Amino acid sequence: MSVSTADGKKVATVTASEGTLLVSTDLHGNWDDFARLRQVFLDSEARGEHPIWVRLF
Repeated sequence: MSVSTADGKKVATVTASEGTLLVSTDLHGNWDDFARLRQVFLDSEARGEHPIWVRLF
């Protein structure tokens, strides 16, 4: 994955050809939400789904 900026806009490019994509944003210290998303990621990984977690800020 690469992240670049153009004209002040953030652009994330995911180049993986397989896997489950988990996208999150705006957690701002909300531990319960982070912990839940982390568990979703870990469960997906345990199932062999090759997850990719993109956190947008």
